[in-house]
Amino acid sequence: MVLVEAAGSLAEEEVLNHCDVAAETAHRLIEQVCGTYIVVTFIVTTGCDAPELLAHRVLCRADQIPATDAHSAVRWTEIEQSSIQHVTVDRYL
Repeated sequence: MVLVEAAGSLAEEEVLNHCDVAAETAHRLIEQVCGTYIVVTFIVTTGCDAPELLAHRVLCRADQIPATDAHSAVRWTEIEQSSIQHVTVDRYL
């Protein structure tokens, strides 16, 4: 997992798109080089005012069984009310 705090001058959608590309690239390269499945998640934490909840979401993501998504990028505002797994599964489906 990679946490990203974007500068206020950057458009959040642009940051999220770059994070998504980076997550996909990292997943593919690690899988090719190491020969193992890995889930890569980028979290754009801009605006996060609940570090304890963010930590909880990260720990839950780390504990989950690898499922439908191999790579993803999410915003803090998306995972503030729902788990990372729920947000990424909704996108996958």
